[in-house]
Parts: sequence; structure tokens; C-alpha cells
Amino acid sequence: MKNWLLHIIYIGVLGMLIVSCNQDDMVQQPSDGTINVTFTLAMNASHSRALPDFTEEQGNIYENMIDAGGLQVLFYSSDLSTCMGKVENISIFKTGENYIYTFVGDLKLDKANFKENTNTISSCKVMVFANCPEVTTNTNLSDGLVYSFDNGTSFLNGNTNIPMWGVASFYDLTLAPGVYTNLGTIYILRALAKVEVIMSDAAATEFNLNSVLLKNNYNTTGRCLPKSFADASVTTDMDTDAKLFNAASSTATGTLAFKQGETNHWILYLPEYDNSTNPSYIATDITTKAGEPVGLKDPNIYFKVYNDGIATSESFNITRNYHYRYIIDKVNTGSELSLICNAQPWTINEESWDYSDNVSIQSEGLMKWNENTIDGTPTTDAQVKMKYNTVAECTFKIDTPSEATWYASLIPVEGDFDAFQFADGVSSGEVGKPATLKIKVTNNEVTHNNKAKLQIVARTKDGRTIHVQNLLGTGYAPETQYTLVQTY
Repeated sequence: MKNWLLHIIYIGVLGMLIVSCNQDDMVQQPSDGTINVTFTLAMNASHSRALPDFTEEQGNIYENMIDAGGLQVLFYSSDLSTCMGKVENISIFKTGENYIYTFVGDLKLDKANFKENTNTISSCKVMVFANCPEVTTNTNLSDGLVYSFDNGTSFLNGNTNIPMWGVASFYDLTLAPGVYTNLGTIYILRALAKVEVIMSDAAATEFNLNSVLLKNNYNTTGRCLPKSFADASVTTDMDTDAKLFNAASSTATGTLAFKQGETNHWILYLPEYDNSTNPSYIATDITTKAGEPVGLKDPNIYFKVYNDGIATSESFNITRNYHYRYIIDKVNTGSELSLICNAQPWTINEESWDYSDNVSIQSEGLMKWNENTIDGTPTTDAQVKMKYNTVAECTFKIDTPSEATWYASLIPVEGDFDAFQFADGVSSGEVGKPATLKIKVTNNEVTHNNKAKLQIVARTKDGRTIHVQNLLGTGYAPETQYTLVQTY
């Protein structure tokens, strides 16, 4: 199963030539100055299958939390022998919906990383570290980048965000001056596992689940990186336990308390743990509705495969980015708990939707600009010049995917990163209905040019984010987005 990665980062890079006093550095070389990097982070919804019913789980705010201070993006050579540079000064901009954010940062790459006299890198890897310990250009990643779990209360109480990691590879990557390069999609996975114990509604009519405890052993540290991180070209290469499992050797003996969410619903986040020798297990406290103890032959839950509600001898490790859900289906006094056990990757189970990957727009729905609100007409390279002290206005209509929502964002390209904003605060709407966007500059008096891409994405019913790239029609090919331009 490969459809398990929750977070998606869309990255665009703009290479900006820095003019120096040395005439040789002014030709097509990238220079050793700053490259402006922009990228949009989209948090996709997650699903969990608790047999026999399928339910959608949005994922709480904590499980999806990445802030600008907790996000690190570094460029490496393909064999990871060299770190080319780290994106610095990352700022975050909300785009109007909880799961979509725009980040802006600076990247410095020495011209020695590029092909001679070109703006092209032969090959590289981009790694994303979210909520991880600090990574510098000199950090040795061979130890897996260890984080502290201690007794887990900081994660359980939401005081420490969950470490996440992802990678993507690029070949003949061009970072040309003034050219917006879309690097596609980078997926990231969590370094912790999620464990849930739930009493079913049927069992809860007679019994209460009062507490849940992890007993025996757990690790007090974890590794941010999966085992095969160095061999992975993209995060989705991490599709087996053998590639993922990378437990630290920091075993502690003791008890960890699960945190109660809703009634009869308990949760715990755990670093990876090898259950082959001294396995962990879960102890439950179950009483009748009257508060009387329930005599059970075995009230414990094991990290094992369950058949017909009974644990088999087949155990498994606690593995990163997995969601272990145990549902107490029956409470048989004098016997064992009858469980529904499901262990699966902690995120997306992809459903089939007829509309899932199709953004359709009729010719009359293409984006049109009110020419009274802009300076002239859009150029053939899709540049829209802002009119002095005037709010620019455009209309469009996206027909599908049905039951989806569109979101607009302004991606800085040149000049001030906050040069443009939506005039009335409206930057989203329902797919299938006519839409209007109003955009203004934040400062009418400038001494330099400002540019920003107008990016539109559609968020589907099942929580996926699709870039809308056909709003311009064929007349502006190969451009797929308008660029707003403020001249001085």
C-alpha cells in the first residue's frame, strides 16, 4: 500500500541573478548570491479504515502542525555527499484554508554546484525536515537525526510537534534568472506512530473504558529519518516496513498513559520500537456502567495480528507513520477481549472518485481581466500590469471537480514578498460557481518592480489539492498562471 503520505509540499523556485562588480559573474552563471524560493504547503486529509465501516478522519490540528520555525529545506547532491545549501528566512502566509500555506525563503548556492556557464544543476535531492532538530549544511545524517521522546507527554499534550521528513530528486534542474520553476510535489511522513484504543458503541452500552496504558517497554528517543532515507529518490520509495523501520536503541521499562479524547476513545503517539524480544503491550481498565470491575481472563491488547477478535502469534513492530487502531468490539466476562485490530499507514486510503484528477473549465469560464482595472491587456507571456492606485479585478469559473473548493494565493516572484494582497479578503470559493478576485498593491509608491504569480488550486471532497493550470486557455502557452506586475 503506497497511498499513505499525509503532507504535500508544492515548491517553486525563482532564480534571481545578483549583479556584481565582476563582469564575468554577470553572464548566465547563477552566482553565489541569493535565490528566492517559494513553496506552498498543503496538508491533505487522512482516512482510517476501522472494519467493518469506513470513516474519514480529518486529522487534528496537532497532527498536521508545521510552522515556519519548524520547517527546514536543504539541497543535497544526489549521493548526499555534499549539502549545497539551506533555505533560510522562511516566512509563512495563510492562503485562506486550514490546510494550504505559502512559504517564502532564501537560498544561496555556490556556482560550483552548477554546470559550467549555465544555470543548471545536473542532479540533486531536496530534503524537507519538519519539526526536527536543527539541520545545518554540515549535519551528519547517518544517525538518523535523533529526537527526544522522553516519556511522551510533550507529544501527547501537543507541546512538541511531530517530526516529519521527505525527499525529492531532480535532474538537470534549471534555476534561471527570472524563470519560475515548478518542482512538483514532495511528500513527507511522520517519525512517530499513532495508537488508538476505542470501545465500540455496541460494547459501550454496557461497559466503560476507564483508562489505557502502554506497558513493558518503549524507546525514549526516535530517529527523524527512515532506514533507507539515503537510497530514496522520493519519499514514496518508503513503501515497506523494511525501508521505514529505523528504531533507536534507547529502551526504557515503564508505563505510558494514553490520553483520553472522547468517551471510550484513547490515543498515544510513540517512536518506533522493536517488539521481537521484549514486546510492549496495552493494558485496559474496563468496568460495567455501574462501575463494577469486569473479570477478564486477559484484559491486554497486543501488537499482533488479530483473527476473529483473538490475537494470533504473529507480532509486528511499532513502525513510524503507521496508525494502529484497536476497537474493543465485545467484552466477554471471564474470557478475553474481542477486538477489531487494524494497523495501516497513518494517512490516506485512496478512494476512487470519478472527478478526482480532472479540473475542467469551459471556454466561457476562462480567467478574464476587467481591462478598466489593469494597465492595458495581459501580455503574451501572461503578465498583468497593475494600474496605479486601482484594484485589479478578474472573473472565472471552474466547473469540476464537483463538491470542491478553489483557493487563490499570491506567490512572490520578484521584489517585495508582500507587495500584493486580495482587496476584499476573498481568496476562495465553491467550484462550479462564477468567481471574482480583486487584487491590490500594498504600496502605490515603490522604487522597484514587484511581481507575483496568481496561483489557483482546487481542494477535492476527499482532501486532495490539485493545481489549476488551464484557466488561461491556449493563448498564453506555455504559461499556466498569470503574473501580476507592479512597475515603478
